[in-house]
Amino acid sequence: MDELTSDNEFVSVTLLVPKHLVGAVYRAAADIVDGDSTPGVVIDALLHGDVRWWSKDKLAQLHREVTNPTVLALLGLTAEKAGNWVTYDEVCERSGRSGRQVQGDLAGLTQLIKRRFEHNTGFWPVEIRPSTQSAPYAYRMPVDIARRWKDVLQG
Repeated sequence: MDELTSDNEFVSVTLLVPKHLVGAVYRAAADIVDGDSTPGVVIDALLHGDVRWWSKDKLAQLHREVTNPTVLALLGLTAEKAGNWVTYDEVCERSGRSGRQVQGDLAGLTQLIKRRFEHNTGFWPVEIRPSTQSAPYAYRMPVDIARRWKDVLQG
């Protein structure tokens, strides 16, 4: 930042970002401005995914906190298919819930993470990408997180 620019001054920045990360970049910037997160936490999550943030201890806490069958279905399915994309329809099928119900259940996951995990502004242990009109999202759990999640489940 230029020495003449105060900390309260805003500037416009043009930045090329992969389409699937645009929302995360806006959310990260807002969280830093609002004081909800620090640049280091946000940059680490953006550069390294959430692999390092979601330690085995944090995944164990998530397992204790989550009771929603849709969220458990999402985590189980993406862990089983670690590194591969799982469709929204697959999550609906696994959970036995309608698309509208699944949408509400997964919004609850974001809220739970924001409330119960310090320095996490709602990023999941699962990557999310927009998909097609018939299936709005796809999900993928990184292999390292999947291994830790499976370890937690086995006790």
